[in-house]
Amino acid sequence: MPVIDLKANDWPQQATAAEIRAWFRFGPAEQEVAMPIGEFLPAIERTIPLANMPGSSLRVLVRPIESLTTLRMTVIEDHPPALAPLLPLLRVHVGPGCRRAVHLLAPGGSRVRHEFTLSMLDGQLPPDVMLTVTRSETIKRGAVGPTTIGGSPKTLVVPVPTR
Repeated sequence: MPVIDLKANDWPQQATAAEIRAWFRFGPAEQEVAMPIGEFLPAIERTIPLANMPGSSLRVLVRPIESLTTLRMTVIEDHPPALAPLLPLLRVHVGPGCRRAVHLLAPGGSRVRHEFTLSMLDGQLPPDVMLTVTRSETIKRGAVGPTTIGGSPKTLVVPVPTR
C-alpha cells in the first residue's frame, strides 16, 4: 500500500490549523501546456495565454544562469479577479530534475507564483525538462480521494505541531 509522508518545514508560529486536499489518478490528466524549458530564453519573460481559460495566462521567466549546477525559473499565473475565490486552478510542474518548488498563493489575490530550482549538468539543462500545466478540475475528474457521503472532497484536518 502506498504511503505519502508530507513534512511541513518552517511551520508558521501563528498557524492554528491546516488542511490537506488530495486526489489520486491512475493515469495522466490532459495538460493545458507542455513545453520544453529549452524554449525559454534566460532573462526574457514570455506570456502564454491559456486557451481554455479566457482572461488567464502564464508569465514565465528563466533567470540568467548564475551557477553551472542550478537554474531558477518563475511561473506566474494571472487570472481575472472573479476567479480569485477558486484558486488554485492549475497544477504547474517542472521536471524531471526539479530540486525545489515553491508555490505561493496570496489570500484574496488572483495571482499564483511558482518558483522552481532545477538541476543542471556542467551548465546544461537536460533536453527532457518540461514545463507542464494541468487544470485542477481535469486532475479531479476521474480521480479518487477522500470524500464525504455526498461525494464532495473531504477536508483532512491537520493538527498543529507541538513546538
